[in-house]
Amino acid sequence: MVSNKNVNIDAILNNANDNQLFIMEKFSRLIGRILSNVEIALPEGKRYSTLRRLLNDNIYSSRNDLLSFFVDDIEIEEAKNKINSNFASISEFLDNKLEIAFPQINQQKAIKSSVTETVDSILAELIEFFENR
Repeated sequence: MVSNKNVNIDAILNNANDNQLFIMEKFSRLIGRILSNVEIALPEGKRYSTLRRLLNDNIYSSRNDLLSFFVDDIEIEEAKNKINSNFASISEFLDNKLEIAFPQINQQKAIKSSVTETVDSILAELIEFFENR
């Protein structure tokens, strides 16, 4: 995912505003829950490590995109649209990668269901945060 602004992510992380701090907190929880679910379903090993790295890189790239977007104050509707768009991309990516990583249908359905629930929950928390600003 490519950022819509040319902003140094290290500068953002060191000088984060309230919106960015909330986004970082939610994305940390998001990746933690997703990786916990994947680790339960897929034992440690090369396959798990590869999937973990792939998921981690993509989700943190998405987070960085949002952090860059929230450098300045923005309108609530614009914020909600950006978050929804970002999470739609994350969901599509996760759906695709989990389908490949878990070829057994029952296992695939279980992990996808759990991950989808996590993504939807974090998305709802982010939207609620910006609606209440």
